Amino acid sequence: MEQLKEYLIERGAIFTPSDEDGVKNVENIVGMALPEDYRVYLREMGTIFLAGKEFYGAGVPEGYYLNAGTALKKLRTFPDYPAFMLPLVSSGDGAWFLYDCQRESVFSWQVAGDVDDQKKSLEAFIREFFQA
Repeated sequence: MEQLKEYLIERGAIFTPSDEDGVKNVENIVGMALPEDYRVYLREMGTIFLAGKEFYGAGVPEGYYLNAGTALKKLRTFPDYPAFMLPLVSSGDGAWFLYDCQRESVFSWQVAGDVDDQKKSLEAFIREFFQA
């Protein structure tokens, strides 16, 4: 994750690293301990802003739209929202990329209920997302 962070910094990324309380808050909302790679992401980067793109996480106030816990609470109001998945990116048209805390993989999800495994780790997905 450190090399990824350096790569993003070189491109002008802005981060909001989270403290342990922020990480625990996300865990409480999800209802389970977070995988280590996601915990590292939250502590090292928190959220990411780069070239008009935004990546959900922690390190921002609860209630802020990029706070993963806040977004998760709203997304769980959809009856087909997959359990144990955290929001990473919204396309703005009802499509989301989510991180599955059990499988430690990124999935795409449509509000209509379609779920598709992207077969990517969190780190690989972040790198790919910010390359485009």
